[in-house]
Amino acid sequence: MPIETPTRRKIIDSKEVDERVPKSRVQRWRDIKAGKFPAPIEVGPNKLGWFEDEVDAWMASRPRRTYGAEAEAPKESKAGEVTRRHKEQQSRREAAGQAKEARE
Repeated sequence: MPIETPTRRKIIDSKEVDERVPKSRVQRWRDIKAGKFPAPIEVGPNKLGWFEDEVDAWMASRPRRTYGAEAEAPKESKAGEVTRRHKEQQSRREAAGQAKEARE
């Protein structure tokens, strides 16, 4: 029966995370606070580190952009939504105006 030994996880420091992750340090801390980036561990009283496998997993989870013909049609933008609502309101006003004219 083989004895299982725990694997050692490599810890990387903030300089290495800076090199790997294309975000500013401030944005990285915002993402940590929001739960969108792996939290650091305390290596010492004044030293933080990240588990390399967690940072790699985060990078692998990032969505890829595809620019080919197979890409989904873009969702309607907020501006498009406002325009659509404006057109609906305008058609309702016109219908209400026509109904009012018909009553008179």
